[in-house]
Amino acid sequence: MPGRENITLPQREWFRNALAWDEHQRALQNRHSYFLLTAYGILLAATMPIFYFQGFRMGGFHLELSTLNWIGGATVGQIAGLATLTWKAVFGPGSGSRMPRKEGD
Repeated sequence: MPGRENITLPQREWFRNALAWDEHQRALQNRHSYFLLTAYGILLAATMPIFYFQGFRMGGFHLELSTLNWIGGATVGQIAGLATLTWKAVFGPGSGSRMPRKEGD
């Protein structure tokens, strides 16, 4: 690949780097997943008051049924789509592909 140098390491050093790299990847994945699940939860929780106000007709709040269906479908579709894209980017193949090669590979 252009712009990417090939690094070869002795086997023992490669193994130490591989363990450190795995720990680093896991820490990043945990941080990403915690942040994203929190963000998706907040987005979902922000939609719930609309249905709550509609159900109890608080303060004269009223939306048509088609509008509520559209809001609910858009919320579920958006969160599911973003979660899928994020999951593939963070945990998919190639997410940890910058590991140095060991000698002989």
